[in-house]
Amino acid sequence: MNDYMVLIVSTIVCCSLAAVLFIYLHYRRRERNSNRYIVTHLREQDRLRSKLERTCIEKEVIEKVLMTYFSKAAESSGAEDGSAPSSADCKKT
Repeated sequence: MNDYMVLIVSTIVCCSLAAVLFIYLHYRRRERNSNRYIVTHLREQDRLRSKLERTCIEKEVIEKVLMTYFSKAAESSGAEDGSAPSSADCKKT
């Protein structure tokens, strides 16, 4: 009778330890997947931030180039207007 009780108690203890081990492994795997998910999103945010920074820099450069181009075009057209005779001047002569 004592042998059966020891066998039953040891079986219950072993099953309890196995259940605790499986629960521990399950939560450890969930935590690892959660950390991986967080790292993936952080990397995606870093990629988007760097892409946005690059786009902003490109926008600023394009704006500077266009402003320079248009200011030079306005200066050159203004210089041409001053040296060329107007249509009113042509009618007077």
